[in-house]
Amino acid sequence: MLASAIVKSPLSSSQNRRIAFALVSLLLGLSLSIVVLEICLRAINPESLDNPLRCLQGFYQLDAKNRIQTSPDWRGVQPVNGQKIEVRSNNLGMRGADVGPKQSASERRILVIGDSFVWGMGVAEQQAIPAQLEQRLRATSRNVLLGNAGMWGTSPREWGYTVDRFRQSFQPDAIVAVIYLGNDLSDLTLPPLYVLDGLPLTSEFAHVARSSLRYNMALRFRVWMALEHNLLNRVLPIAVPPKPQLLPDGVSALEGVFFDLDEARASATPLLNDFTADLHRHFADLQRAAHGLPTLVVVLPSHEVALKPYDQVVRACLPQLDPTWFHRGNGAVRVRDFCREMGFACCDLDREFAQASDVAALFLAEDWHYSNAGCAQVADWLLPFVIQLLPQ
Repeated sequence: MLASAIVKSPLSSSQNRRIAFALVSLLLGLSLSIVVLEICLRAINPESLDNPLRCLQGFYQLDAKNRIQTSPDWRGVQPVNGQKIEVRSNNLGMRGADVGPKQSASERRILVIGDSFVWGMGVAEQQAIPAQLEQRLRATSRNVLLGNAGMWGTSPREWGYTVDRFRQSFQPDAIVAVIYLGNDLSDLTLPPLYVLDGLPLTSEFAHVARSSLRYNMALRFRVWMALEHNLLNRVLPIAVPPKPQLLPDGVSALEGVFFDLDEARASATPLLNDFTADLHRHFADLQRAAHGLPTLVVVLPSHEVALKPYDQVVRACLPQLDPTWFHRGNGAVRVRDFCREMGFACCDLDREFAQASDVAALFLAEDWHYSNAGCAQVADWLLPFVIQLLPQ
């Protein structure tokens, strides 16, 4: 009896070729679409503002001791608050025009160090705080040059060796060090920064990023970066190590209000005393580097503390702790104590921000950095302190 089962015949060679052709065409079409999209993104936005990694690439390098420092003669675009600002570093690695030897015996130079608030994130070169302060000093007939040695993303950890770097080349007569009582504090809980592809990363992140396909693809291709931002959240957290435990779970250290804890309650926050000792060590390193130079430490309140009721900020950042244990300005008192011990002058601007008639106007609308008006106001507040600092 003949078999009744229906035997399915294999696909013919012509059918196989059609399927293969369709798959190859699909892959080629997809690849071509990606290439066209990449070209369009680069043509529409040549400054690559859609890729913050590429915007900042090359600004940093490592010194002979593998410490982060700015690159001399760097050019780039600063994407902040929806604005495209051309930025540069000079022949010494500072923000601004090139600097040569002193032109006369009467010329005085002030080295200004700190983070992105000193650098002037979001404002043009001549609107940054050091530049505006220089303009005001010159208006008083003083022959003075200010060096903007701000390094965004850094903290007091970098102060000492930054002064070492510029002491001979810039020849400062005085030092102004600016500390922001926000992420300048929480950044100290991270390992020292490292540089990979001209970008500042923690050493752990840099180690993983070297072999990370996602990181390298996002660094080099606009389409991939768009994918990271829009579908995969963002590229930067792919290998960021957890921060050391400074406060209880669920407590944010970003705004630095933990540093306002009353001394009698210090045992309520693990490692606070160790943290204070660490910050004290960085101040001592600045004292070593600035030896013989008049030094002013400027204390800036954090963005949230400046803009919101203090109790509200404490409850948001420290929900597990009693808000009555914290008092606005306690952290600045600790900094002033450091300054008194080290022989530094100190300018705490918390009260000035608290009493400003329109404090919101001092900040960029979509960013925590200072606006042009904010930089101008801070320069006005600093002027009398810096005049006292200058050698006669």
